Amino acid sequence: MSSPFLGPARPMPGEELPSDDLTSLLLQESTSLAPSDLDNYLTELYNYYTNSGFHGTITNSILDLTSLAFLWFLFLFLALGVDWAQLSACAPNCENHSLLTFNSHSNFLYVFMAWSFLLVLGGFFAWRLLSFGLRFKQLIAMHNFVSNDLGIKDREIATVDFSFIVQKLVENDASGKCTVFREKHSELDVLSRIMRRDNYWIALHDARDTLMRSWVAVPILDKRISGMSSTLETAIRTAFIEPMFTYDFRLDENFITGPQIARGRLKWIGAVCLVFAPFIACYVIIRAIAKNIDILRRDPASAGTKAWTLQARSLFREYNELPHELDKRLTRAKPSADAYVDKFVSAWVVVVARFLSFVLGCIVAVLLAMGLANEEMLEIKVAGRNLIWFLGVSGTALAVARRFSTTPVHTKPPAEDIQDVAKDTHFLPKRWLGKEHAWETYSEFNRLYTYSLYNTLQEVIGVFVTPYLCLIELPKQASSIVAFLQNCTVHRDSVGCVCSFADFRFDRHGNPRYGSKHRAAKRMQASEDGKMEKSFLSFNLRYPQCQANDAAEEYRRDFVTHLKADSDTSPMASTYGPPGTQSGSVSHVAGTGIGEVGGSRLIGQGASAGGYPSLSFQSNQPSMSLFEAEARAAHHKLLQYHATGALPAQNTRAGDMDEEEDRVFGGL
Repeated sequence: MSSPFLGPARPMPGEELPSDDLTSLLLQESTSLAPSDLDNYLTELYNYYTNSGFHGTITNSILDLTSLAFLWFLFLFLALGVDWAQLSACAPNCENHSLLTFNSHSNFLYVFMAWSFLLVLGGFFAWRLLSFGLRFKQLIAMHNFVSNDLGIKDREIATVDFSFIVQKLVENDASGKCTVFREKHSELDVLSRIMRRDNYWIALHDARDTLMRSWVAVPILDKRISGMSSTLETAIRTAFIEPMFTYDFRLDENFITGPQIARGRLKWIGAVCLVFAPFIACYVIIRAIAKNIDILRRDPASAGTKAWTLQARSLFREYNELPHELDKRLTRAKPSADAYVDKFVSAWVVVVARFLSFVLGCIVAVLLAMGLANEEMLEIKVAGRNLIWFLGVSGTALAVARRFSTTPVHTKPPAEDIQDVAKDTHFLPKRWLGKEHAWETYSEFNRLYTYSLYNTLQEVIGVFVTPYLCLIELPKQASSIVAFLQNCTVHRDSVGCVCSFADFRFDRHGNPRYGSKHRAAKRMQASEDGKMEKSFLSFNLRYPQCQANDAAEEYRRDFVTHLKADSDTSPMASTYGPPGTQSGSVSHVAGTGIGEVGGSRLIGQGASAGGYPSLSFQSNQPSMSLFEAEARAAHHKLLQYHATGALPAQNTRAGDMDEEEDRVFGGL
């Protein structure tokens, strides 16, 4: 059986058509109405996987729709259904007052804004509901495809890695069991289709310092407000990346030759964002409150937790890296990131937090004792508030103060914490080495890993900054951005136009600082921070049997050669070997597609130059997969080679490619 999305099925010899009437009907209808967009089909397959199959997708969709409907009614009730003025002025016996009414608000502007927000949110709900209805038959067809063609049942899909599904697609295509692809596809081709537009965004984001301003200068405060947010990302994608391609995924000549098209889209998007900015901001705030209020209720101290910023996620994300793979990496890096930032807690903050904890603790204890003695005593009013209100506020403040009142026990120096973070983020600027204890390094790191509340505030600020950037700043750079997107595009017959960075074109974008023998012709075309080299390393570890191109294979061979010379006992040389080879203890676990090395260890021989410590990492830790362990070790080695100049190409053709020393963090 084949997928009903992309045309008629080619039955295998001896295969009979399904007898089930519903299945036959779905196959017939989806064959005639199915889109021929293979990118969309593979993206739906990935979404099907991340939602844990058919039942998980249906459940998530229904609950998302229910959440939107609940938010609509909640806002209707709070904004228009309650007379807040009368409620705040009424006596303790408020049951005799008509507080629930939809005719109590006489302010026309307030009522107009409230109903406008409800109309926008209702339209969004209707669009989501219609999309879900149109996708339902496709979900059934996808379920049949995954269960029958790929042999992965719905209850098993959460236990396999997506790389296994990709490999099954390629294997079935090579054997003729699957008609998803009209031309032969490799694992790189599949990921190139899923990540086609995301790869361009990653490349564009890495060149942001020279291509576009994502911040707004405030002359009075002599500061810059970062506008990087989900709203700005959506605007840039809509203006530049979405209209790039024709229906067959070739570059649209009108878009490439006429930057005015991008300028017009930017101004149109900016105008729409300007009109709907208050509604978008309200939606962001309400969603954030609804998402975190229960967590804050159960643990008020969680208000002081930190998370990776949107800027960090875009900076760390590699080419052809799917979102769930990035989430895994950043989740693994979080404990080490917390350990690093905790070392920079100011002493005066701890002292003040301890004092507040003592004072608030005493207040809470006295109020609790009064309540235990006689609960009516808590109804006594002080400054217009009863003691129950003071008990609640004091208890919440006490929990937050205790979050900052403890001095963490540091078992590692800051340098080791930074190294542990870099093993998963694959990001370690050379200027940080030897200065991990410096406040400047912490300040840069803190812009990537900051308070969750600040991230929400940044999203709200970005809603209002985006119209300015789209209407004023970005149109000035439209020609440069379009030219950059054109210059980093290559065409492959099997998939169409793709980002050349994600296609691992070392001959065009090689960075000698990360071991490439090739050097980019222009500074703008170079792999920023070795992003392409790191991405190829991750991809080849995940799909060792897939060959990219001659220049990429040359880079892999050189890297393996240097690993062997560095440590003859390193299993990475065998794990990261030529495609199709399996040596030593390397094997593939059925159903996971993950390379397994029994008790593998990658050990650096002695201390390295430049202050970079040697690596001693046991990969068979139970908390992570063996692929993740191998990836951490390999990327740690690459960063070590970059820091020490150990790769031969670094000493011969590096030139002025040390781009990390010039990276501007002011806009983060």
